[in-house]
Amino acid sequence: MGDDDDTGDDEGDGVGDDTGDSDGNGGDGGDESRGGGDGGARGTEVSEAFGALVDELRSLEGFVLDHPAALDDDQYRAEAYRWIFSILQVGLDCFVWGDAANPRFVDIVGPYKKWGGDNADAFYEFAPLDPTRTYRVTGRRGDAVYLSLTVYGGPDDGRYSERIVGSINDRDLTFDPDGAFAFWLTPDPSTFDGPAIRLEPDAVCAITRDYVADASSSHRVEWRIEAIDPPPTWRNTTADVALGFRRALTWIRDQAAITPLGLGEPNTVDAPYPVPTATFGWAAGDAAYAMGSFAL
Repeated sequence: MGDDDDTGDDEGDGVGDDTGDSDGNGGDGGDESRGGGDGGARGTEVSEAFGALVDELRSLEGFVLDHPAALDDDQYRAEAYRWIFSILQVGLDCFVWGDAANPRFVDIVGPYKKWGGDNADAFYEFAPLDPTRTYRVTGRRGDAVYLSLTVYGGPDDGRYSERIVGSINDRDLTFDPDGAFAFWLTPDPSTFDGPAIRLEPDAVCAITRDYVADASSSHRVEWRIEAIDPPPTWRNTTADVALGFRRALTWIRDQAAITPLGLGEPNTVDAPYPVPTATFGWAAGDAAYAMGSFAL
């Protein structure tokens, strides 16, 4: 709706006469419904943060298409565009929609969400944390051959975490006959029974991992997190949204800065190395990593 031929011509089809202008938007009333007048939030903190995020997305198109390592084929271009929106989705879910006062786990890596050093047979979920609060984590194992949760500390501005606060995995947990399990995330584990991770003052997020033998048919872990003392009310402000946009922007820029990953010598695998407590990124503290590439 919006051209003279369809809605607002002088010959009249009952639309142009009733709504007022040739754009088909209802004259002044239509403009107001779209934020007309002085522009509303334009020029404010949230508007500037929004504009910077949108501009970054546009620049990413040139980055992936013109990168020295870019391939001149349709599959590369298809995956490149999907990658842009994969890291955008992760940034929005983690830093714009995330609420440490009343968190929930959101998918960040899986068979259909691929970025960074992802694993085709694994699922990762993210939840923001407030180190002054206590959380109860519960779940059901499903078909996972390994599951863990790692708490990370460090910057809370969209950058990768700088250290591992603590980890817990299936070897530390007791499972009911139906696979149910539970543990705590808290600044004072001594006040709770059962497994727990102590939240240090710099704790910012938790990431779960579960590996399955066949991601296409296996039942993944069901993860849930609940704040024991959530706030009684909730209000979102433009300052909160602007902060979330800036964090998401930082996240996207940092991901672009390390993409594409270096492949090294093909058909070789580096020696495994354990993850130190002080680390860059969201590595698992209870795992050893060995990177390699292949050429068929």
